[in-house]
This record gives sequence, C-alpha cells and structure tokens, in this order.
Amino acid sequence: MNDALISQDIDLTGYAGKKAMLMFWHKYDMSSGDTAYVEIYADGTWQYLASYSYDRDWVQEFIDISNYIGKVIKIRFRFYSNSAGTDFGWIIDDIKLEIREVSDAVFEDNFDMYKHTVSSTAVPRFPPTDGLTEYGDWSIDGYWAGYSYYGWEQYVSPWSDGTIIDAAVVHGYKWSNQDEILYSPVIYDLPKFSNLTFRHYFERTYSNVYAYVYLIDESGEWHLLKSFSSDVHDNVEDISLWDYYGQDIQIAFVFQTAYGYGHFEDDYWAIFWVDITSYGFLRACAPITINSYDMPLNDCAVGVDAIYWRYEWNGEEEEGYGDEYLCGCEIPGITPEDEEIYEYWWYAIYDNGEYDKDERVGYISFEAHLPENCTHDLYYFAKDKLCHSSELVHERWYVDGIAPETWLGISWGEHPPIPRNQYYVIRVAIYDSSINGVGSYFTGGVSNNYDEFYYVLTNDPLGRFIVNVITSLDYSTLQNYDVLVLPDNAVPNQWVDDVDAWFDEGKRIIAGDSAVCFAAYSGYMWPGAVGTNGKDTYWDYNSQPNDQRIEISHPITSGYTVGQIISSVSGDAQMYIDMLPDNAVVLTVSDEDDSNAYVVYREVPGKGSIVVLGVYDTLYSDEYELIRNACSWNISAVEIEYYTPEMIEEGMLNVICINDDVHFYANHYGEACVYPYNWQNNTYYRWVWYNETSGQYEFYPTPDTPGAINGSQIAVSSHADKIQFNNDYDFWFGQAPPFGGYIYWMHYDEPFYFTEGCEHWLYYFSKDDLCNTEEPVEWHVGVDDMEPVSNLEFDITNGWLYYNETSNVYYFQNCSWLVINTTDMPANPLCQTGIWYVNYTVWRWVTKEADIKLISNQIKKGTIYIGGEVAGSITDYIDTNGDGLWSYCDYMYIEWLAPYNGIYNDGWYHVESISFVGYYNVKVREVMGGAGNWEALIPWTTAYEWEDGFDNGSVKYDKYYEYDEEYEEWREYFRIWIHLGSLVDYSCGKYEIHWQVYDYNNMTEGEKKQDVVIDCTPPRTKKEFSMPYVEETIAGGETIHWVTPTTQIWLNASEDFIWDSGVNEIWYQFWNEEPILLWKRGDETHNKNYFTIEEAVRIILNDPDAT
Repeated sequence: MNDALISQDIDLTGYAGKKAMLMFWHKYDMSSGDTAYVEIYADGTWQYLASYSYDRDWVQEFIDISNYIGKVIKIRFRFYSNSAGTDFGWIIDDIKLEIREVSDAVFEDNFDMYKHTVSSTAVPRFPPTDGLTEYGDWSIDGYWAGYSYYGWEQYVSPWSDGTIIDAAVVHGYKWSNQDEILYSPVIYDLPKFSNLTFRHYFERTYSNVYAYVYLIDESGEWHLLKSFSSDVHDNVEDISLWDYYGQDIQIAFVFQTAYGYGHFEDDYWAIFWVDITSYGFLRACAPITINSYDMPLNDCAVGVDAIYWRYEWNGEEEEGYGDEYLCGCEIPGITPEDEEIYEYWWYAIYDNGEYDKDERVGYISFEAHLPENCTHDLYYFAKDKLCHSSELVHERWYVDGIAPETWLGISWGEHPPIPRNQYYVIRVAIYDSSINGVGSYFTGGVSNNYDEFYYVLTNDPLGRFIVNVITSLDYSTLQNYDVLVLPDNAVPNQWVDDVDAWFDEGKRIIAGDSAVCFAAYSGYMWPGAVGTNGKDTYWDYNSQPNDQRIEISHPITSGYTVGQIISSVSGDAQMYIDMLPDNAVVLTVSDEDDSNAYVVYREVPGKGSIVVLGVYDTLYSDEYELIRNACSWNISAVEIEYYTPEMIEEGMLNVICINDDVHFYANHYGEACVYPYNWQNNTYYRWVWYNETSGQYEFYPTPDTPGAINGSQIAVSSHADKIQFNNDYDFWFGQAPPFGGYIYWMHYDEPFYFTEGCEHWLYYFSKDDLCNTEEPVEWHVGVDDMEPVSNLEFDITNGWLYYNETSNVYYFQNCSWLVINTTDMPANPLCQTGIWYVNYTVWRWVTKEADIKLISNQIKKGTIYIGGEVAGSITDYIDTNGDGLWSYCDYMYIEWLAPYNGIYNDGWYHVESISFVGYYNVKVREVMGGAGNWEALIPWTTAYEWEDGFDNGSVKYDKYYEYDEEYEEWREYFRIWIHLGSLVDYSCGKYEIHWQVYDYNNMTEGEKKQDVVIDCTPPRTKKEFSMPYVEETIAGGETIHWVTPTTQIWLNASEDFIWDSGVNEIWYQFWNEEPILLWKRGDETHNKNYFTIEEAVRIILNDPDAT
C-alpha cells in the first residue's frame, strides 16, 4: 500500500524574517521494508522532509520548514507498506504549523577578526587595517587622521606597564581642536534585535574632553547612541540598535577636545573590541527545546548519552535543573584545554532520565526554561556514549516576561471637559537613592524619606499627580516626568549630565534637605558653588558642622530676585524672611518643627525652576500641602492623552458622552529587554451594559456579532478564566452564563463607540507576540446619551401660587422667587455628565404711556387734559395708600374722547409719576390694554455650573444634591433663582421667562418658556341686596340696610387688572364672630355668591334649625 494524508493549501507568504516549524506527535510499529514519509509540496513538486521506520512510542517531532517561508505549501504524511508482513502501522496526532518570531543567533560581525592573507587563519586584532575583514576595512577621519597619538591608530597600551594590546587609541592634544572619528565598515540590512557591544577605557581630566558613539543610517543622518563625559575604566557597553532594523548602517566613534584642553597622558580613549550581534527573543519560562541525536544516522550511531547545559542571567550564573549538577572537570572526556567547559558547573540531562522527553534510546529532547527578564546566555553541548562531544553552543536570548499594559484614550466630541473626569496631570518622579547611591561630591548618608513624599503626593485631594519612584536618573527615564523630587539625597555622578539636560527643558526639581548639594554642585543656586558640594556654607545658624552645610537663604535673597517663596518657618530663619524682596510671598509656617529653613522657589535662567526645601527628615501633616504646592505651583499640568490601568482604577475617568470614541495603545514596558515588534496587533475588548428597560445585563459581542472571537481561540500565558471560559455566575453579573460560558471578544482595529447609553463595564487587554498576556482591565463608565431636563419652581414666601391651566400662566405675589431647576439625565447618576450651563432671559410686558394734566391732585372723578384740551375723564379710581392724593402706584380708570380714543384704550392706568408746573402733570401707563411690547429685564445670560454661589440680590445660582436610593449615588441639581420683585421699582405685571439648558454632552432639551404674573393688588368686593330690603342713612352719614332673615345678600368680587390672578375665595364675617367661607373656586360645597341672615345664624350657632 502507498496511502497519504494531505493537508489543504497553507499560505506562508507574508512571514518574511520569521521561522516556520512543523510539529506533530506520532508513534509507529512497522515491519521490515515499511516506511513513513513526511513530505512538503512547493514549487510544483513533492519534496522530502523526514522518514521513519521500525517502531517507536509516542514522541513529538519538530521539523524546520523555514526555507519555505514565502510560498504556498501542502504537507503530506505518506505511509508505504510492502506485502511482506503486517504490523500496527503509523498513528499521528496534534499536528501544528507554528510561525515563530524567535530564532537562534543569526548574525555576528567578525569586526575584530583579521587575516594576514586570504587563506590564512583569522586572528583577533582590533581595528583591522587592510580590508581583510568580512565587512571591509575600518577608516579614520579628523584633524589628526594619520598622525600618531592624536588621531585614531592601533597603538601601545596607554597604561604605565607598557603592555602591547590590540586596541584603537586616540590621545588628547591641548594645543589644537580635535574631532577624531573611527568609522566601522557598513553593515547591510541590519538584522532584528541587533546590539552594539564594545570594551573600552576612557580617561578624562579636562572638562572639555568628550567621547561619542554615533550610528549613521542609510540616509546619512547621524544618531547619537551614547556619550561619555566622565571616566570609564575597562567597561563593556551594550547598546540596542533595534530601531534601525533592516537599514544599512555604520558606527562612528568620535573623540573631541577644545583648544586648550586635552592632555597626552591623562586624556585618551582606547577601544579593545567591537561586536554587533543579533539574537532571539523569548517569553519568560517559554520552553527552549534542545534536541540531540548521534551521528551518523545509521546503525553505526551509538546514541546520545547526555546533554549538558547552564545559563547566565545578566552576566551571573543562575540555577537550572537536571538529573545531576556537576563540574565540567568531572564530565568524561573533558580536559583543561576545554576551558569553556572545564571551569564551569553544568546540569546533566541523561538519556531517558527524568527530564528527557524522547523515549527512544540514544535520543534526547529537553526543554530549558529561562524564568528571569532580560539578557540570558545559554550554553549547551552533548556527548554520545563513546564520549564524543558536540561543539559548545552559546546562545544569547532576550527574555521578555512582562505583559503589555493597555492604555485607554478618548477622542472627545464637541463638548467641554466633564468635571467628573480628570484631564490634566503633573508627572512626578521621586528618586530613591538606596539602590544606586549618591554623588561622590556628597558627604552625607544615603538614607532618604522618598516613601513619605510618595504618600503625600499620591494622596493629593485634588488628584493632580501621577507619581513613580525611580532608582535611576538617566535621561530616557526622566523625559517622562515634569517634576523630579530629590528627598534628602544627591544625584550620582554618572547621571548629573542627564539631569541637567532634562532640567534644560524647563522642568522642576524639588531638592529636599541634603539634596541641595546637587543644586549647589550644578550651579542652580549660586554660581560660586558650581562643581562643589557647597562646603563651609550653611542652612542656618543652627546647622550641624559637617560638609553638607549649605546656606540657602542668604545667597538666594541677597543675590537673586525670588519669584515666589512657597513656605517659611519660624525660628532663626525668620531673620532671612525680613531680607526677602518685595515680591516674595510667605505662605505657610510649620508649627511642629521650627528648625526648618524656609523654602525658596527660583526660576533658573535658561533652565527650569527649582524649589529648595528645608530639613525634611520627617514630613509633618501641616507640611503636606507645602510639598504639593512645590510640585504644582506655576507649572503646567500635562493633558492626559491616555489613561493607564492605574488611572482607570483610581477613578480618573468616570463618564463619557455617547459620541466620544474609545481607542487603545498597547504600551510594552519593562527593563532593557522589551520585545519591540507588533505590540499593537493583539488588543481585545468587550463590554457589559445594564439594560434599564429589561433590568438585565447584556454582553457585547455575542457569537453572532461580525468579527467576534471566541476567547478559547486566543492563546494566552495567563488569566484564561477572564479571557477564554468562565461558567461562574458572579463573573456574568449574577446571571446564567451565556454562550456556554465562553467569553467573546472583539479584536481592536480602530476606535469605536458604545452603542448604548448609561452604565457600562468595558474589559480590555493586550498580549505581545511572545504571548505575554495582560490581565483584562475593567473600566466602569457611564455613557451619557440623554439631554438634561428642567422645570420652573417657585419659592412662595407670602400667599399662594396659582396656575391657570387655560392660559398657562402662574400667578404669585411680588415677594416670591421663581427657580429654574435643572439636572442631567439619564436617571442613573453614574451616567450623567452634569449640567454645563443654562442660558436664560426675563421679559416684562410693557404697555403704552400717556402724559395727562389734572387741575387737582385730589383723588376723585373728573376731567383729564392733553395739550390744553379735554382728552377724557376719570370714571373710577383706586387709592393705594389711602391718602386721598394722586401718587405713584395709584390707579385711575380713564374713558378717552376723540381723537385720543383712537390712540389709547379705555381702561385702568397706573400712575408712574406726578409733578406740578401750573397743572399737575401725571404720567400714566396702561395696565389692561392688549397693545404693548416685551421688554428685556434680563438679556440672554449664561449661567455656568461652576458659578455656583453667584448672588447679586435679584439673581443667584446654587447647587443641591439628592441621594438616589436605587443607584446609591447623589444626583446633582443646578438652580437659577430670580426675584422679579427686585428687578424693577414697580413689579406688578406680566413676565415671560425663557431658558435653555445644556449638559456636558452638549445636548439640550431645547428652549423652554413660561409666562408668570406678579399679582400685587387685592380683589375688590361690592355688596348688593335682593328684595325686600330698605336702605337708610342715619346721622353721621352711615348707611343701614334693613333686611329680612331670608333676604339674599350678594358679595360680588372682582379683579380689575391684567396681572390679577382672579378671585379665589369670598368670605364674610359678623362682629366678634369667626369668618365664614361663602365661595371658593372649584368648590362644589361653597359655590354661592350670596348668603342670608338665617343661613349665617345657623352656621354661627352650628344649629340647622336656628331662626
């Protein structure tokens, strides 16, 4: 038989630079003459990969098919069996084709290997000079190129012992400028993960002597890789070139001096060797499979006896594992000449031992795991059963075991910042000197109270700071911060230039206690201290006599203009407070420690700002705000572009609008060994939202959502219970697990919007191509998709509020407040962005005015005149104050004569003013006529919610809160109070209120309006009688009406003015008796306009039969 199992087409295009590995498990038992073949189809033909015969138990095979990257292939498992016999056959399982990003060492430069002739053996020599390296010759340039000593040359060691070494050396020359360059050959198509390493010795006594390492890219641009401005004694540098992958590059070593600087013996640079290497990347604890089998591949092979291995992490020997741990000197066949094996300890993996995964005799398959992050050097070799040894293999692996961290960003829509969110932050770094120590110029101790500063800043009530404790002060670290806090420590020498370069960018340094040594050393406080630790100067007169005695107060206040004094204390520092310039401000005084020197703020010309604190060995509670002020005063906070998981957890982003889109950035961070490729390709998200209509939690995506991915299909290194599958009710918000418990995700490709409003839980995570997997971040966020709501309310301080439904008008007295009350929706307070502002205006209805003349100022009926002619007559009147004289606020009823009856309406008029010039000149205004116009009392005005507390007597703004029991949150209301009675002298009349409310979602319910009337005159009542009755006037002019017990006495009430709300109740009362309600609007019990004496007696006596 000759049967085959053939795969479908497998597309390997698009994987250039990667590795393809075919893996499968199998076992077989074949009779003589039977063979199992693994073959690959490419370029139109089937090609051999591997074959198997005889028998073997289950084993996993690895076949490298990287040579077929870029092609479309098929895999065939073919079994050939003759007719001679029959055995069990061939069983295959778990077939995988894996595309790998990692690889063995792929490149070494051979820069320091030199051949005297083409056929001779290469020997170490640096730098080669005749072009016989693999990559071509090195070259030199500069003012002194080709000269001994002062240009680059291969030279005798500069050390006093006179040893000859193979090194490139250049010396300083005091009497000339130097710009001496040593160029490497060009490296074409730089591989991934390449690093530049070199061993060197740099000696510097003059300040203007520098050494630089540059990379020249294929466009000719120079990139500074590293600079040296202090002594380096026999060090190996390791510099990443990952950013220049795929380019043709060249390395340049540049030695520079200025005229008058540079000494032949004391200033020089020696480079002993240079390497550029490229190695693979690996996830922490991911397996490295080491397979070994004996040669030749026939019956002459005796089989592998053991694999020996060890590894170093960051240059230090680390603990591994194996069947035995033994010295290389104990391994059979290893001699002292094998010094790279003989002098080290090794872990042995024996054939068919505990760690051998290949059950065949003579074959070993072993998995090595490298658990730590960053650089690992892996060494291994194998021995067969006759003590033949393989070559020693040395591989360097960059191990990245840190998962990416997903940052969340919002593209805000057309609306302002929402107060419930934090948009700006000050980035603060606090240096902990306990790891890397302090500068040599500093003679104090290394202890510091960085943790106290950390506590104070991270517990800022305003949440202004993002704080990290750092242990190195290199520029690449500092560039991520706005403020550097040095709490009672100094900057180590190797980082002084880095801090200064960062400070040049206008940053801020907080120097506490002994850290002022760095401020003095760098010249930030006064020029005389540059390069010193400020010896023999003092904090104040009470300082201890030691070398950190820095006087802050006198040099600053006497020699400079102080922009601001952040704080001060009492004690002997008070004498310096009296010396401060006029523009200095003392804000705080410590009550608990009067020995502290006061705190000085200074703008350093051409640099940033520095705040020098006093003796802060302990931070007292009344100094907390001082520290926060020092980090924030007069400094621009940075707008938050992305929110880290910590910022999300701290509640810095709580609500967004329905049109705000969400986007992600996968930040891959860690130490030096960070896998640099394809970070952005593996971010996933999903969300849960609460459907308030159904009362159920709903999940997005579902299996039916286009593009949804079942989490079980996402390979993860951890957190599978939050990514792949979970059937716990709590995980699904107390509901039965949907989708069979499988968790579905969307792959992040572009920004997205939430499709529903209100309460959401967004989950998101990233993984890198090494499968380091982040724990999903949970963001509990409200989504505002509704406009705000408002209504008009009244604070009635006297009388009642009356609403006329027919005319849609509210009536109230002039001492009342009307209130525009606003709040945001949805009903769930968690989802509200809040009220942004309210536009409002108040209009008053104004009618016509008339100027009339009266002969007398006595209130009575009579003639009125305009321009000397009769214009009409007063037929009724109201004496408001009862003085019998016309005055402001009295009323007259005018009936007009022609031609004035065509201009004015008959009706009630209000007296606006009165004066006397021959006649009584009276200005009156119509109050009942329909003709007139609206006049703005308050023009359109904007009230912002942050103006809470505004009060000018007539208008005021405030907020109040109500606790929502359902959501267990407080709902905020923003109100505008308007007192119409305070806006004009005479407030009676009709008004119209217009307003429009906007929330921070920039949504509005639209303009609303309401008519209101201030009713400031009581109704009038007229008494009438039905027959029989007799009217009699008695002595004194009093009128008496004689009636029978059943005579109907009518009480006719009226409201005469346009602002009147109408009669609501009519009461009558007999002397010394309680009032009796006769009529009430809408009251069927009291619906008559008359009463009789008989009815009144029965009510008073509470006796229905009384007469």
